[in-house]
Amino acid sequence: MVSIKTIAEECGVSIATVSKALNNHSDVGVATKQLVCETAKRLGYLPNAQARALKTNKTYNIGVLLNDKAKSGLTHCYFSAVLDGFRVEAEKKGYDITFICGQIGGSSMSYYEHCVYRCVDGILAACVDFYSNEVRELMDGDIPMVSIDFRNENGYSVSSDNAEGISAIVKICL
Repeated sequence: MVSIKTIAEECGVSIATVSKALNNHSDVGVATKQLVCETAKRLGYLPNAQARALKTNKTYNIGVLLNDKAKSGLTHCYFSAVLDGFRVEAEKKGYDITFICGQIGGSSMSYYEHCVYRCVDGILAACVDFYSNEVRELMDGDIPMVSIDFRNENGYSVSSDNAEGISAIVKICL
């Protein structure tokens, strides 16, 4: 596995210079940045997400809680479109998505515990029972949360305008 130390040795620069070059800091010369970036690419360097999380205190991981009692899950036409749009935007910003559940390898844990276990930076909750104790624990916790179609006094929400949606459908059908 190629590390920034390997790149530094290959380029004859310090580890700090490699880090700054890869992160496009302004105090590294253009030629040095180019050398470092080309060397990293040639060697197949990939940043270590765990090391980045230790340094930045961000995992770039968002938990998605989707607990659909109708069991339509990702095939539900509305929520699949919402989640796909969310996925596209999350990926543009460099985030991974982890689905939150109450089981990890046969061990039970609450949704909140799973989020802490996975070190998520935030949570998107859709199609869940927002009045259940487990979801309430998430909403009352210290992890930022966005709910879909539920007003959350402790977080943010994205709500549908059902009246406007019905009006638009009626106009289309007439």
